[in-house]
Amino acid sequence: MQSFKIGNKEIGVNSPMLIIAEIASAHEGRFKDMLKLVDFAIETGADAIKFQVMNQASHITPSHSIYDLVGQLEFNEEQWINIVSYTRSNSNLVIMTDVYDIVSIEIVKKMNPDIVKIHSADLNNKQLVREVAWLKKPSMIGVGASSLEEIRKAIHWFKDENDSSFLSIMDGYQGFPTKIVDMNINQISLLQDLFGIPVGFLDHTEGDSEESIFLSIAARSLGAFAVEKHIVLDRGMKGIDYQSALSMPFFKKFISQIRTLESALGEKTPKSFSPGEQRYRDFMKKDIVACEFIRKGDKFTHNNITLKRSNGGLSQKYFDLILDRMAKVNITKNEIITFKKIS
Repeated sequence: MQSFKIGNKEIGVNSPMLIIAEIASAHEGRFKDMLKLVDFAIETGADAIKFQVMNQASHITPSHSIYDLVGQLEFNEEQWINIVSYTRSNSNLVIMTDVYDIVSIEIVKKMNPDIVKIHSADLNNKQLVREVAWLKKPSMIGVGASSLEEIRKAIHWFKDENDSSFLSIMDGYQGFPTKIVDMNINQISLLQDLFGIPVGFLDHTEGDSEESIFLSIAARSLGAFAVEKHIVLDRGMKGIDYQSALSMPFFKKFISQIRTLESALGEKTPKSFSPGEQRYRDFMKKDIVACEFIRKGDKFTHNNITLKRSNGGLSQKYFDLILDRMAKVNITKNEIITFKKIS
């Protein structure tokens, strides 16, 4: 499946790019800030919002350096349901969730998001991949810092359990911020060719920079069906993951420029000429005219007809067709050739 619909919004290949406002840890565990970030996504015109759902005990060991931080960032089931309810009541945003551990899948079920994403940290977690597949929801697989074999296995595990739901890859270098030389945007095309499913772009370049806009534009040009960008309420606070996050003015600019690019890209299928193109054709394309005086009864040859910009002569596509046919009337030099003048 290359695309699917949520309401009236079509998502996937040959659809407008899905622009995802990634909340990540920008809320820093504060419920009120989470709601403000939802408002941010609504106001800027994002298509989707993504939440990271995790359970400290299931996700990380107490000896890990960020164990306490993960606990700080964790919301309980009731809070998550309220966050989703607030989002749905105030917007048409597509709701997405990252599933960070097995326990969180139960919370995600009750949140009932539109799309579920498997984080690259769990690409080798067969149980989690299978349980996400059993949700029977459109799904994404994050593949940052993963080998092709790991990606292949995860896709295989998912499709073994669910071969009917939309499945896509989200690719991007996992550096905060990502150096330009590490981007490797061409991998989008590689993954599309290798696995035959839609590929999106995880952009972690320096936030509020021109690169954070035009590199995603480049990814769209290479066929990325979606782009995920971190957002932040205040970059000046230098909170968690702020390095690659966009402030509201930049996020608005980012969306505007993606949509401008899409207007310019057009379609891959042939289409009829626009009024402007037809005017250009009429003004610029050359028609068949006499290059010397042609008497009635003379044959048309390469020596007496040619192609010039004119006003209303036969199109150049008829040139070979009228060769060796005879003139029905006298035709002066530079006079246009029409079917009425051909016998």
